[in-house]
Amino acid sequence: MHKKFIFLIVLVFLVACSSEGTENTGGEQTSDTSDDKTEALTLSSEILFSYDHEDAGDYYLMSIQTDTDGKGIVFTEVEEIDRVTDYYTYFVNHNDEVIEGISLADDPDQERRCTDMFLSPNGQYMVYDCHDDGIEFSIYDMEQEKIIEQVPDFEIYLQDIVGISNDLTVYLQTMNDDGDDQFTLYDVETETSEHYVFADILDLEYPSFNAITPTDDGQKIFFDAITALFILNLDTGTVDEIANVEPLWETFDDDLIFIYNATISPDGKYAYYNISDNSNDTDYSEYVFHNLETDEIDSYAEFDYQTVRNFDLHGNLLIATGDQLQLYNFETKETKVIPDIALDRHSGYMTLAHNGQFIVYTGKVKNDDDTYTQNLYRVALGDTSTYQTTSLPVKAGVDHEPIEPLEDDQISLHDASLNEVEILNSLWEDSTQVMYPTEFPEQLRYRNNSFSGEPSDRDFTQFIYFDTGKVSANRNDITFSASVVGDDDNCIALSDLEVVKTIDGVDYYFYDYRNADVEVGVRIDNVCYIIKAEDYTEEEMLSMIESLEPIDTVFYNLPDDQFKFPTKFPIANPEVRYPRLRSNRDGESFSYSISYLGTEEKDVQMIVDRQHNEPNLYMSENHGFAVDVDGWDEAYFSEFNLELILFDGSDYYTIDLDIPDNVVEALEIDELTELYIEIGASFN
Repeated sequence: MHKKFIFLIVLVFLVACSSEGTENTGGEQTSDTSDDKTEALTLSSEILFSYDHEDAGDYYLMSIQTDTDGKGIVFTEVEEIDRVTDYYTYFVNHNDEVIEGISLADDPDQERRCTDMFLSPNGQYMVYDCHDDGIEFSIYDMEQEKIIEQVPDFEIYLQDIVGISNDLTVYLQTMNDDGDDQFTLYDVETETSEHYVFADILDLEYPSFNAITPTDDGQKIFFDAITALFILNLDTGTVDEIANVEPLWETFDDDLIFIYNATISPDGKYAYYNISDNSNDTDYSEYVFHNLETDEIDSYAEFDYQTVRNFDLHGNLLIATGDQLQLYNFETKETKVIPDIALDRHSGYMTLAHNGQFIVYTGKVKNDDDTYTQNLYRVALGDTSTYQTTSLPVKAGVDHEPIEPLEDDQISLHDASLNEVEILNSLWEDSTQVMYPTEFPEQLRYRNNSFSGEPSDRDFTQFIYFDTGKVSANRNDITFSASVVGDDDNCIALSDLEVVKTIDGVDYYFYDYRNADVEVGVRIDNVCYIIKAEDYTEEEMLSMIESLEPIDTVFYNLPDDQFKFPTKFPIANPEVRYPRLRSNRDGESFSYSISYLGTEEKDVQMIVDRQHNEPNLYMSENHGFAVDVDGWDEAYFSEFNLELILFDGSDYYTIDLDIPDNVVEALEIDELTELYIEIGASFN
């Protein structure tokens, strides 16, 4: 049973500030700057919203935003029940009343929630979209507590609402009649618009944004464009570029370096962002604290933090490190520890009010009956000058020098004859260790088998198809799986189901989800059995799981004499791992997948996959080219996927090498192709 409470409780915490500093041994900011202040500090905390629920992961709050004073608040509730995720948007008005956004819709009973809810900095206005017919967006006056404007179908295509100003200017992402993406200022009072085409104001070929953030005074717009950061100055119409990673692409020969976690202060004076590589090769990372007024940049190679949140109007940046919240000031460069708020794994969306007086965040409490209560807290920070100071957990020294290119000849091939046939046969024979359903409510058509796993962790799955006489029907197929587990292991697949029947001391589980999915399962000895289907009744599902019977022999013999395997590997001492066997239509065709692993630093993992059907994009001139490989009827090298596909007239074999990006860059395409061809020619 779920219970929701909307109320306000005032909690008072007495906190003594410790005189002990935080030791840090890295980089420029490593000295202990702790104060000796021990004055008792009182913080007050309010619970604005509370919700009781059963499991820790089935409910949480997200997307918190506040007005400047921390009085107006918008947040989103997420609840997962029966594998269906529901979202609900709420706002807190100036009377601390929590109101569901859908109550503002013309039809409060509609299924869609209100979205794109933004508060003006002064907290008077809230723009939102409740998806009412014929209304693009609406504006609610928090002081008058009523809707004051509903804007009908907009003059151009509206993509997103970005925010609203104190003077009733709505910030929008739109598209003009020429298909150009643009930033739009809509004046609600005059019903006029001003447009800035992104391609005209930003030096980017294909602008795309993580975020667009107006400053509180409405004079500047901050664009986080993933590869660059910009500020549009509305008073002059000029654009300032704050950061751009494209020069780093050239320096490191790596176009996977991007900007992450960018945030700007509400007055537009300061910015924080992380420049980081999105691959495992360059390992470039830079944490940037940028004073935009002076263009002073403090840049660090390492930053030990959990999350960087947002700024206030006093240059304080809210940072979560471990179980602490800290305030780093860009002017004084002091870091202060916020007392009493102890973070845990359920804490989230810590948001600093722009006036610096409040923090709003979510947290979860476990109750005595093993249920949970999710809370939305607002904490008054009091006099932050009395807070204990500590060191910013950073290490200085960003290496902007390019990494030395790797040698071209670093991938070596090694000869080996392995026991793939034995491993696949062992997997196939082990299918007799589990039971299979023998009775079905529909006429059996055929089965596809998919068996996988190491000897101690086998999984036997069947995709079972029926002849229902209908071209498209949910009852046309079911999925059955049997997974071997240890004596002390739980059947994870049964955790969402409920016991509905017990036979000879064995519990049978079933659940009917809201989205037509039904599941039934049972654990017998060390095997977890489960059947997944749609639109079957509880009785039908139970009849199938109760019909489990062992098999004395395998379903059919493997044609292992037709299988081919490589004898050359980019691995010094290759080991066969993670086998998967698939049979289609009761043995009409077979396919398999095998991974080859090694332990040496220069070893390159290899996967060989055999399938009967032609792979996607095979022989596509746009993605690769045909090659000649000894012993094969056809061969195709995919530049797009870096794979070699071999065809023997009946089946397709794919070679996939996990080559690091910087090695791929070091090798010419001809060298890569020859590497794959040599492996392909070694099959027997």
